[in-house]
Amino acid sequence: LCAGLIGTLIALDRARIAQAETEAALTRARSAEAAAKREARVAAAVSTFLTEDLVGGVNVSIRGDARQLTLLEAIRGAADTIGERFADDPLTEAGVRMALGESLENLAERDAAQQNFDRALALYRDTLGSDSPEALKAEAAAINSRSHRGERIEAQAQMRALIPRMEAALGPEHPATLRAKNTLAILYWLLNQPAEGVPLAEAILASARRTLGAEHQVTLVAGNNLARLYRQQQRFPEAEALHRESIEARIRAHGPVNQLVFEAQNDLAGLYRAWGRYPEAEASYRELLAGYREVLGPRHSSVAVVLNNLARTLANQGRHTEALPLYTEALQISLSPTGFGADHINTAAFRANQAISELALGRAQVARALLIEALTVMDQALPERHPQRLNAIGTLIDAEAALGNHARASQLKGWLAAPAETPAP
Repeated sequence: LCAGLIGTLIALDRARIAQAETEAALTRARSAEAAAKREARVAAAVSTFLTEDLVGGVNVSIRGDARQLTLLEAIRGAADTIGERFADDPLTEAGVRMALGESLENLAERDAAQQNFDRALALYRDTLGSDSPEALKAEAAAINSRSHRGERIEAQAQMRALIPRMEAALGPEHPATLRAKNTLAILYWLLNQPAEGVPLAEAILASARRTLGAEHQVTLVAGNNLARLYRQQQRFPEAEALHRESIEARIRAHGPVNQLVFEAQNDLAGLYRAWGRYPEAEASYRELLAGYREVLGPRHSSVAVVLNNLARTLANQGRHTEALPLYTEALQISLSPTGFGADHINTAAFRANQAISELALGRAQVARALLIEALTVMDQALPERHPQRLNAIGTLIDAEAALGNHARASQLKGWLAAPAETPAP
């Protein structure tokens, strides 16, 4: 009798567990259905807004500055109406702001992009909660935008904290989680931390290939990021193979004249320069420069990046007279309204690179001024012993010595030779 009673109780307990699991599954299904309906409604409203409010009536050119200006005018005009238009529909407003943020990023309007991502994040948090899928994706976009603005140390810390939350809410191999991990891998590369970046990038690439396929954009970005990190470890043949794979896949997906293709080709040219294959790097950069100018216009920030890279390649070969006007043009673009801005780390890098050629041509005073401006930004944006900052200090030592400031040069030399924890002079 007791055995029968125990068996009955066990059966009832199992039934209750099964019922609870069934109810939980139904709840998840209803939640997923509601989320899908919500996303479909928001997507339709966003599409209508972008079609009618944003680009309706705007004559958009296909290439060059005309396209950028007309799109910017349309976005700026529409942005002023978003809050009022969707006052009673915060989820749609958030979706519109995410779309505008992505468009503004592509147009190098980084401050405006950041504002839209931050507003979308606030709306999602208030409406759905901080750990909702929508809020997590918006937070990842806002951090990525912060990285593009040059706030790399802060962005790295924020992305490290976000990824575990995304893994818990979405899963470790969800496309949005993998995109966030890609951003962190890029930051490891930008901050010259390949020891941490390579294992992460290798894991991302393996996951993306398995779950999304070899041709998916997340997979291609992961491969390109791993190649960048391999380059920092001087694993040049492995990096070249990954870069070529990424370029070929992007051409198949987008055609040869596309910004995503250009970005991958710029990375391959950078590999050639680091490898000492200067003629190949120079030819690639010149071809890229023509492509970027045609597609994005002559004043786009990406043009400044390629000008700087081409100038560095010429300077590596001792061709400083040819490099100098390219540096000058890159810096002018970077300081223009369409550029990175005076306090961006890329602008600081352009100044430091130009200083090398100025010094080689006997203009130590000009070089010194450029380096002081560059280091003012680098001191805030980079770790103290980042190679970019160390190289700038090394050039400053040479400039101070050339100007007869031997005490200052000696002081800086002493710091370079001191243990890593020694405070900067």
